[in-house]
Amino acid sequence: MNSSSINNTILDSYFFNPLPPSYSKEINLESDSKKLTHIFLDSSAQLDKMLDTPESTKTLLAIAISTSEKYHNMKIRTGENSYLREAFYQFTGKLASKTAEHFKGKLVKLIDQFASTKSPHEIVFLEKVIKIAIENIENRTDNEGFLFEITNSLGVTSYLIGSIHKATQIMAQNQQMLAAVQSSNELITEIGFGPEAKIELYTENFLDFPKLKYATDLALSLHAETNNIKITGLSTISAQMSAISTLIGSTFSQPLTLEEQQKIKTHEPYLYHEIADAWQEGSEKKILLILKKLNHPLIMPYTDDLTEKWSVKLLQKLLDTPYPLSIAVGTGHCVGGERVAKNIE
Repeated sequence: MNSSSINNTILDSYFFNPLPPSYSKEINLESDSKKLTHIFLDSSAQLDKMLDTPESTKTLLAIAISTSEKYHNMKIRTGENSYLREAFYQFTGKLASKTAEHFKGKLVKLIDQFASTKSPHEIVFLEKVIKIAIENIENRTDNEGFLFEITNSLGVTSYLIGSIHKATQIMAQNQQMLAAVQSSNELITEIGFGPEAKIELYTENFLDFPKLKYATDLALSLHAETNNIKITGLSTISAQMSAISTLIGSTFSQPLTLEEQQKIKTHEPYLYHEIADAWQEGSEKKILLILKKLNHPLIMPYTDDLTEKWSVKLLQKLLDTPYPLSIAVGTGHCVGGERVAKNIE
């Protein structure tokens, strides 16, 4: 969609032109209500023809706000009109869907825009867009994820997989990652797949969100177990909980600024979907932004500490292994300057 395609439509003539001062005295309320109904219906059809450009989102938002204002003004003047109401909801619903498409892979940016707006009409509209954007993440059928190949001096290729704790079923069944495990003689995960680990992974698998409830660690471990592939753990649940307890005091002795606190609070309800969104894109930059700026302040020190410990152990194992390995650790351990893959390089 480009600006000219918008300006040449019926939208421009009505939505972006201010009402004349004598508007309320001169118009025929019944005919103007019909006119607006016709414009909504006609414009809904035209939305399907719009192309995508960087200006798309900005233009769609402007139309949505103007649409809402004019609709509510008209409703006040003419009273409730079922045809006008249905046409309005059809048009704004399609606007919201189109806008959500433009925010694919950019949920963080959408939430920032929602948090910064002051317009009541824009707030209502962006709430619709956020709902659709989240549904799009939950229903997305393609995902990149994080998969690194590592070949040692013996010519043996192993794999480093960036896992995620809250994923959709399709994300958990990422075929490239399952194939990596399938081609390996051993799967190494954070906590292995013993009785304690199974309880943790299965419990994690059924909490919080109806669709964003699958741990990729569990899917990979089940795949390995089904194919009689050895599974070992880098740590245990107890050891990880102990490490978190140790870090709590030092982390919170450095208070966050009010701006940092507000940003974290703003994104907290959407955090897991933002992580899933970035993971689906395979975007290292976006994952790092979320972990460093939007997540709980405890997470990155804890992640970096484990990454440093695991890198030494994994490096030696990868250098010496005569058979292929698959290593599945949280994506936070795989990205950034101190990531496992970088240390191994």
